[in-house]
Amino acid sequence: MQRAAGRSIAVSAWLSARRSLVAARSGQERLAEALRAARVPLTPHVLDTLHALTGSHFVVWDATARTPGAATVSRDELPAAAVAALADDVGGVAMVAGRPHRIGIARAAGVRPETVLVLTPVASPWRTS
Repeated sequence: MQRAAGRSIAVSAWLSARRSLVAARSGQERLAEALRAARVPLTPHVLDTLHALTGSHFVVWDATARTPGAATVSRDELPAAAVAALADDVGGVAMVAGRPHRIGIARAAGVRPETVLVLTPVASPWRTS
């Protein structure tokens, strides 16, 4: 009986995590489309506003130099080496500010085309609040 309950809890947690990842991916796709359509430079103010609206974190990424630019995450929380690893793991999940985030990428078609890493929070099935 306990074993069956344990399996049921595990399956429920897995389904919850899966739904959260799908929702994060869907949100990132909509955001990527909006960034492609908007012709706004990704300044720190714009990134902070996007963060306030979506809850996602943003890091402007120079793929050629492999260095981060403006970001909504502090350099302490996400050092340059970590950003480079994130850029290589698009679609994966990373811990940012102590929470799991899905890693996405978008290309903004502003005055100067930019690449931005989009880190969307993923709801944890174990979180009770």
